[in-house]
Amino acid sequence: MKMILYHNNNCSKSRECLNILTKKNIDFKVRHYMKESIVAVASSSHQDKKTAEWLHNNKIFKTVSVGSSLKFCLLACGEADVYPRFGPTMEWDTAAGDAVLRAAGGKVENINGTKFKYGKKNFKNTSFIAKGDF
Repeated sequence: MKMILYHNNNCSKSRECLNILTKKNIDFKVRHYMKESIVAVASSSHQDKKTAEWLHNNKIFKTVSVGSSLKFCLLACGEADVYPRFGPTMEWDTAAGDAVLRAAGGKVENINGTKFKYGKKNFKNTSFIAKGDF
């Protein structure tokens, strides 16, 4: 996926999502899943026992802790593989990052593997797994 983003030349591709300094064409694509080197992203402020258990059960030992929608950008740029989220979020917390991830070849699913949907009456998201080629 090609996007025009605003970025800082000193930042990695994922950080370009947040830095509004100069204009450049960027290619985004999720990375190919490699079982031996899975990287997860997790919330820096909402790490919970359920997330830790999910990571352990899926044999994921490398986790990058970042805040906000940057997690979706790390997946879309191929710098991480999966983002499990069991804590509460609202649709406005995830919609833009979800769109960028899907355009880069990733997806967001409910915990049971069904498609993550928007337009809920109360706008409250259920738990989800955002992923690249995972």
